[in-house]
Amino acid sequence: MERVLIDTNVMVIGARDYAEDKDTPGSIILKLALKNKIKVIMNPTLLKEYHRVAVDLEGKDLAGWFRNVIMKDLSISYVDETAIKRLMERYDGEVPSEDLPHFASCLLGGVDFLISVNRDFLKKTSKFNFRCVKPKEYLKESDAL
Repeated sequence: MERVLIDTNVMVIGARDYAEDKDTPGSIILKLALKNKIKVIMNPTLLKEYHRVAVDLEGKDLAGWFRNVIMKDLSISYVDETAIKRLMERYDGEVPSEDLPHFASCLLGGVDFLISVNRDFLKKTSKFNFRCVKPKEYLKESDAL
């Protein structure tokens, strides 16, 4: 089973599209996670970020529904926050500070793919043991389909 970390914008927009029954790359990725065809790597910071951004973009109702989906229905592997903080110190300056918890989670969680539209991630991750791809690219390359 592929292990993926799904960046915030991809996940929140995918959740909105899923709720609206739209087939978009983000909603298809969420469907794969709901069918337990991929394992989603998560950390406490990312979970809070998903919720905060969902509230800001889509409102409390969708954000609450989405948080419930994450907690109950997804195949998730949590990365330890203490380990994340230790690894963040090692890569401080190499990766933008706002992306460090997610980057550290990718390394610690043994992800195969980081799914993101973040250009900094796309550029910085080429030398590590995971691929950073846009949602459409992931769907083309994934073994989960």
